[in-house]
Amino acid sequence: LSVSAKNRERARARAAMADLGLQPHRSSDHDSSPSQPSLDRKRAAMLQRLAAIHDTRLQQLSVRQEETAAESFPLESTQEFLRLFSGYREQAEQALASFRERKGFLLTEDEKSSLKHRLAKVALDVSDMEKFVADKSYFLPAYEVRVCQLAIVKLREDIETTTAELLPKKKFSFRAKPAQAGKDLEKKREEMQRTMPCSRDENETREVSVLGERITPDTTQGIRDVRDSVIVKDLKDQEDAEYVLSNLSNCRVYLRGKLKALFIHKLNDSHIYAGPVTSSVYIEEVENCVLMLASHQIRIHSSKSTDFYLRIRSRPIVEHTSGVRFSNYKFGYDGIQDDLKAANLSEETGMWANVDDFRWLRAVPSPNWSILPEDQRLPFVDGSDFIADRN
Repeated sequence: LSVSAKNRERARARAAMADLGLQPHRSSDHDSSPSQPSLDRKRAAMLQRLAAIHDTRLQQLSVRQEETAAESFPLESTQEFLRLFSGYREQAEQALASFRERKGFLLTEDEKSSLKHRLAKVALDVSDMEKFVADKSYFLPAYEVRVCQLAIVKLREDIETTTAELLPKKKFSFRAKPAQAGKDLEKKREEMQRTMPCSRDENETREVSVLGERITPDTTQGIRDVRDSVIVKDLKDQEDAEYVLSNLSNCRVYLRGKLKALFIHKLNDSHIYAGPVTSSVYIEEVENCVLMLASHQIRIHSSKSTDFYLRIRSRPIVEHTSGVRFSNYKFGYDGIQDDLKAANLSEETGMWANVDDFRWLRAVPSPNWSILPEDQRLPFVDGSDFIADRN
């Protein structure tokens, strides 16, 4: 063997001896005996055997590592799961967006059939996403599972909305003929609640979905197109009414009494103080405002830089929203305790602090909302002494 090969052999042997807990023999230049050549041959043979043992162990270790890597599931990573789930969600959203591009066009029967089949395919993909989340939930943080489940719920809502817009079974309206009986109107309302929103064409009557409740802003009572005003409304006899606040700028609005549903749309630099809502509040395009609301469900879309003071029995939902802050409900007036009790909102649940952001699918909390610091919160607002508007 060459000198370099011998050195390599000795290094491998030392490593093998170290693995075995043996101390290598240290030769000395002063060691000499007549049997030295024989000892050198024995030592070389032992070193070769030890080196072979060391090589075998390295090979076995490499095989075990490869087997472990092959057996491990590659998706047992939160980051990898979120990457795949986000990709599936984006594909479904893009498909629905491409379908909605056909809104307003007259479709042939063949096109309707094809569209129906493609919508069913997206619905099946969403069901597969739900199974994907369920199968991998054993290693996911509870927060991630919750957010993914909410995203799936949102996709299903979008599928139903797209289906209703492009393949409507029948087009309804809240506009009733003068001779129409109250029972017929109620029946039509119930039928409409089983369908999703119609088209939002600016030239048509616009209908929106308020978490299962339906209102028609053009025909529903409310306050619209007002600037630089203070408005006080007593709603004592309107607990079954749906109410609209739309296109307000630099206004202060006080609503005393119960409502069934409240729709808030296009508000700027305004303060809204409202009594309890027995079903849902839908908020859209609100900026630089303060809203004090009590309701069973509250959904916030396309809003920013706004403070919400809430009492709510479910988690508030935000979407396409940024810079919003949350605190507890701080509005009152004579008789509000009775109204809150009648609306089943007399207890503070603390749910105002548990916000779901439908557009945030990451392990860290959403940066789009935050808890309002206590030193920046408004004091309690008492609306008892304001004189209500007569109209």
